[in-house]
Amino acid sequence: MNALARHHTRPEAAYVWRDGWAPLDATWEVSVLALVDGDMHLDAGEPLFARLNYDEALGVADRYRAELVHEEHWPALEHTALILKPELRAPTADMSSVQWSRSHDAAVWRQLEDRHWDEAQAVLGDGKYWLKGAPPGKSRLMGWDKDGPQPGQSLWQPASVAHNRLHFDYGTTTKLVRRRTS
Repeated sequence: MNALARHHTRPEAAYVWRDGWAPLDATWEVSVLALVDGDMHLDAGEPLFARLNYDEALGVADRYRAELVHEEHWPALEHTALILKPELRAPTADMSSVQWSRSHDAAVWRQLEDRHWDEAQAVLGDGKYWLKGAPPGKSRLMGWDKDGPQPGQSLWQPASVAHNRLHFDYGTTTKLVRRRTS
């Protein structure tokens, strides 16, 4: 595959990694990782994170009887999740390329390994996330803690209506929440 090709995940190929969900609070649970792409992997075998547009992310959430993460979930995520250092890249015209996704995701997986992630704890910072509640024709996103591995309220991408519904790029991923079943 051409490294400069766009990385746009087929919605049917997006899934919750290892069906991993972690408690968020008494009512909600969260996908331990952002959705992953069943069609694309790093050389070491780890899946790339799914790159979906907002409407596609909503559709995958429906498939899991879940929702996009809510802005109101952020404090609980910061309290319970393993917080990663943001993997920022300088903006260029190829922000949706496979090359950028591979670079970003390899750095995220390295952090998980370096931090001895147990695969059960929710992760915060494996991208910035689509947020529930966008107005018609627009999308909402939020994420990338400026403080890195400790809780804090300073984000590179504060909650905002930032794009139309068709946008996707290397850093925007999808974290799901759903009502706890047990």
